[in-house]
Amino acid sequence: MRRVYVSCTYRVENPEDYPEDIGEVFVIDWDAKKVLGVMHAHGPDHVAVGRSRGCAGIAWYHGAVWVATRSGLCIFDPDNYDTFEEISFPFGGAGTHQVKVHDGKLYAVLTSMDAFAIFEGRSLEKVVHITEEDIPSTESVGFLSFRDDIPFGSNKLHFNSLEWDGAGNMYQLHMGGCSIFNWSTKKYVAKVKRVTGHTHDLIYHNGKFIVNDSDSGTTYEVDPVSQIPAVVRERPVGRSREGNRPGFLRGAALLPGGKSILMSSAFGTLTEVSLENWEDIDVFDFCQNKSNAPYDILLDPRDWKVQEEGDRNG
Repeated sequence: MRRVYVSCTYRVENPEDYPEDIGEVFVIDWDAKKVLGVMHAHGPDHVAVGRSRGCAGIAWYHGAVWVATRSGLCIFDPDNYDTFEEISFPFGGAGTHQVKVHDGKLYAVLTSMDAFAIFEGRSLEKVVHITEEDIPSTESVGFLSFRDDIPFGSNKLHFNSLEWDGAGNMYQLHMGGCSIFNWSTKKYVAKVKRVTGHTHDLIYHNGKFIVNDSDSGTTYEVDPVSQIPAVVRERPVGRSREGNRPGFLRGAALLPGGKSILMSSAFGTLTEVSLENWEDIDVFDFCQNKSNAPYDILLDPRDWKVQEEGDRNG
């Protein structure tokens, strides 16, 4: 048995009718193609804006499953799906997106604040804010943003994902400009799309980045040296009256060995994709709730031969 955890948000047409920050994490036996259980996360605050609420990023940290809600973190015992500890952020709703482990610390992307938080165990070590001084001239990098009228600290960048390369450099995905930003050098290294999109997920593999564009169902492979993005996979994304998009692509996890990758899409589909030819290898439809939108994927390190540090799952 090889367990996979898939965190899910809810995307609804009338968000004012669903103010509670409630989400689910599906526990899946990938070999048997079976749902073993569901972890129910409940954020500490109501969600005032936006179409999505519920679970976002997910990581394995200190022997537990850590899941981001919009304004905090839920910590689950992986052997007891109904018990969890809740961490509320002292600064309130932060629009938390991805969480990832690096060098023994947990990083949480605070999208609404253009910032990231660093945890040492269960203690908040610090919050790092991205400011105008950190970002190079938009003209020099051809940075395209649909959020020009929004100040820093208020979701100007829609920073939603982060990753490290083999040298320890941190990279960030800024959806506001569909661009990959090297936080260590304070330079943009590549632009994923020339027009606005919904770029999410950032995986470093064999010297290149893998990025998903949720709305179009497109996966890009980006060479930071040539700065040229290549479309490697395309899947249709539909529409529904509930406000969600069947096929909405978000969530990726590199499988051990580096020959394939897991990707998730709405309403609840998990697909193994070859990294050699980008063809689908295997697929499992684990949920067909039309408000359900998978966000992130975690491999249980007890079942998969994944590294404890520096890989996609922490």
